[in-house]
Amino acid sequence: EVRKEERYRVILDSLNDAIHVVDPGLRIVLCNKVFRDWCERLGLPSDLRGRSVIETLPFLPEKVRREYEHVLATGESLATEEQTEIGGREYVTQITKVPIKEGGRVVGVITVVHDITEERRLRDEMLQAQRLEALNLVAGSIAHDFNNLLAGVLTNLEAAKGKPLE
Repeated sequence: EVRKEERYRVILDSLNDAIHVVDPGLRIVLCNKVFRDWCERLGLPSDLRGRSVIETLPFLPEKVRREYEHVLATGESLATEEQTEIGGREYVTQITKVPIKEGGRVVGVITVVHDITEERRLRDEMLQAQRLEALNLVAGSIAHDFNNLLAGVLTNLEAAKGKPLE
């Protein structure tokens, strides 16, 4: 049994996402190295076991408590995207909460936090570049049409200069 638990811990610690497990009282019962390192960088307690996830992560919005309560009550998984400011830095994360069921009862929730801040920044930059490219195409088209119109006006002016008025 101890060997199995150690194997699971090694697997969890090998993952790149921050993972923590809470019991029905929303106390942390297990977390991986990425989550512990993340908490340490934020100046949060290093010994997280038994602590309330809501108290441990004070920057979490109130809706997070309701999300945990929903998963615990319904047994349904929940996926959300969060934008959080921590220490003056903006983070964008995809968060998945998955119920842990034993004998048909929900006995906890596994939370997987995937940081997509950089991916979102790159996507936003690409969208901005695409918008600028589209704007350049529209501006180029307008300039071309205006040039054609102006050429017609100038041609007619030149023709009109050459004709005597009656």
